[in-house]
Amino acid sequence: MNIKKTPWSEVFAAGATVIRGTGNPLGEKLWNEMSASEDVFTESHDLIKTHVCEVTPEMGYAVFSSHSKFTYKGIPNDDLAVWTMVAKPIDGEWKIICAQRSTGRGPDDAPPNFDDL
Repeated sequence: MNIKKTPWSEVFAAGATVIRGTGNPLGEKLWNEMSASEDVFTESHDLIKTHVCEVTPEMGYAVFSSHSKFTYKGIPNDDLAVWTMVAKPIDGEWKIICAQRSTGRGPDDAPPNFDDL
């Protein structure tokens, strides 16, 4: 089953940036192109653990781990990644203004350890 891709405007603010594990930026135009592409097939994307989360009336941020299974151009990926996301309220709705994803690691590799920080 290919997971429904959420439209950019439902979660991201206009002008938001996502930094991929490669370090390459992704904005709304490329997000929409990738979402419409048959090159990307997403099987699952699950939240594993929230490591840090802080919210004020003006802004919030979270650091969390996810487990994703997807295929890109016929190459299967099954990886754990760490995300950082920053959001703020815009016109009464919380929107992500910046997100960064780490390079994925295999699901059998040691998970990130935030306990000793």
